[in-house]
Amino acid sequence: MSVIDFNYHGLGVRINTNNQFVNAPNQRHIYEEWGRWWLKEINFNQGLSEYGMDSEVKVAVLDSGLNMNLPQFNGNILAPFDCVDNTSTDNFGDPYRYEINEDGDNPDTIPDDYEGHGTAVISIIAAQDDAYFGINPFVKIVPVRCLYRFQDVITGSYVSSSLRANILAAIDHAINQNVDIINMSLGGYSGGDDLKEAIKSAYDNNICIVAATGNDNSTSASYPASYNDVLAVSSSDITSKKWHMSNHGMKYNNFVTAPGSGILALHKNGKWYQHDGTSLATPIVSGIMSLIIAIFKKHNYSYTSHDIYRLIRETCRKDNTHYSGSDFKENLGAGIVDAKAAIEQAKMLVNSIL
Repeated sequence: MSVIDFNYHGLGVRINTNNQFVNAPNQRHIYEEWGRWWLKEINFNQGLSEYGMDSEVKVAVLDSGLNMNLPQFNGNILAPFDCVDNTSTDNFGDPYRYEINEDGDNPDTIPDDYEGHGTAVISIIAAQDDAYFGINPFVKIVPVRCLYRFQDVITGSYVSSSLRANILAAIDHAINQNVDIINMSLGGYSGGDDLKEAIKSAYDNNICIVAATGNDNSTSASYPASYNDVLAVSSSDITSKKWHMSNHGMKYNNFVTAPGSGILALHKNGKWYQHDGTSLATPIVSGIMSLIIAIFKKHNYSYTSHDIYRLIRETCRKDNTHYSGSDFKENLGAGIVDAKAAIEQAKMLVNSIL
């Protein structure tokens, strides 16, 4: 089995002018000005989270795991799973890196997050905190660890990677748990029939798959975001332009944009830091999607994954002073997601059958 180039899509931590990590709520002025700017950008307010109440919507987050000891996730976690076996130190033929045996003898039901990426992604969707809430703090999260780290023996830097089998096992676990959404803030430039079939299997089970496009400012296809059965997510900055490192373009068949620069997210140490990347944009879309599905489920409204993708695309913001015509589609896809508009559309569809 070979290593494939699946990587975390976004791991940057922003530093404030005093060279200190932004730690909300102790620095509320920075927290409000920067870390929360994206809520206004997607037309979201905390009242919209209430649409997620009393509904068993489940989101599988396929990532580096989760620090399940953090109080911000009490009551949210369901069927955690670790697909990674870190008991070997095989470098898979690369003499310049070695696998870090971080997992030890932990059971497969404890997907510990050694990197912090998965915890940050999940916090955007579902954190419950006195200072900051995720988009849908009522949603059930199925955290699945499928990525792990290599260390470069020369530079000491870390490289994230995965066995293809880990990714496939993670998707299979999500399907078996009957989740509604799979969030994949990861990807690579090599797909493959087995990955494509696994994604199709999830889609055929009426699971929405939301995946990051990547952070190389590239128009090349990355996977799984480029597959037809996936809603791909690019990222924008505080000016509503494409974030300068976000992948984009016509290779992504279902392509929307969400804020992905200076996004406040929870680290595995329990502090809130600002992050950049399509990794942070992707759970914003998954969070909005979970509220739409909650509305449909509460009213027994029949829907398909395709219906959810279309609703989100059609309600994206089209007002943008930076792009028009083909440039708009190339850089922002269907546009920047609009949470309020998407929820209002879902309510209208439900009311049409009442």
